[in-house]
Amino acid sequence: MLISVSVYFAWHSPEGAVPSGPPDSPTAVGDETTLETDAPAEPVAAEEPAQVDLDTLWTAIDEESVTAVPAYKEVVQDRALVRIADVSGGWRVGQRIAVPIPQLNETFTPVIDSIQPGPSGTRSYVATLTMVEGRVHRFTITVGPRNTFAHLSTPLGTYELVATGELGWLMPTANMDRHVDHNLPDFAYPGEPPSLEP
Repeated sequence: MLISVSVYFAWHSPEGAVPSGPPDSPTAVGDETTLETDAPAEPVAAEEPAQVDLDTLWTAIDEESVTAVPAYKEVVQDRALVRIADVSGGWRVGQRIAVPIPQLNETFTPVIDSIQPGPSGTRSYVATLTMVEGRVHRFTITVGPRNTFAHLSTPLGTYELVATGELGWLMPTANMDRHVDHNLPDFAYPGEPPSLEP
């Protein structure tokens, strides 16, 4: 009762004075100080800048979570099975995308520099990642109606993606083609069987 009477007199004082300050601030009436509200004022946090959602190129999944894994010519050490996201249709030059590398437990965010249309409805996205020390790493992602390929240069190594449909293998380039003998010639003359000798 005392609070409501004090507030009434503060707003309807004979001099017609109106109290100053915010509504929750103390109001002096005679020798008493009262609050105009029963609830204490909540602290106001500084507004955080809005976070921009990045299109994530793929998500790592467990091999046992699918009935059939995509075929590839070899089992590459440290490979990761990924599910490709259907996001590339809206990509534009200057956009930053999220490229997770599960083997490194890192997600890189390169910026798309160019978009290059190719045959049979394919499209290549060339993106760069500039590191603090100024070194530039290039990401090339080619998306087609059935397949997706990527070559990813990161500060911690180079990776390749080979995907058919929504599933694919993300593999360290250094571990690929280890079964290939680079001492053997990689060509043959017409009508001549390939040589097995170096």
